[in-house]
Amino acid sequence: MNQKSNGSDTENEIIGSRVAPETTAKVMGDHVKTELKVTPIRNGIVIDHIAAGKGIIVLDILGLPDLEHGSVVSAVLNVPTKHGVRKDIIKIEQKNLQPQELDIISL
Repeated sequence: MNQKSNGSDTENEIIGSRVAPETTAKVMGDHVKTELKVTPIRNGIVIDHIAAGKGIIVLDILGLPDLEHGSVVSAVLNVPTKHGVRKDIIKIEQKNLQPQELDIISL
């Protein structure tokens, strides 16, 4: 993953697909908690509740990102949940998964 900084704006490139996250910071006692907000997608699919560390495998199984067709892919990895566990989330714009693709990643 490459990160580029343009002054105060940060762009994350995830294997050729661009994501423009918004970050905020909150002071919590003696430390600062940083939150990352990924913008919503308009047309596509969100794969949520992926076991932490398995998101990259899901991307590989689906052949993403597909650099030829230019879908924007957002991968958020090792995200803490309010239940104290961690998970991965993948958002894919302008793509709908076929039933056989859903079958493969649901295993």
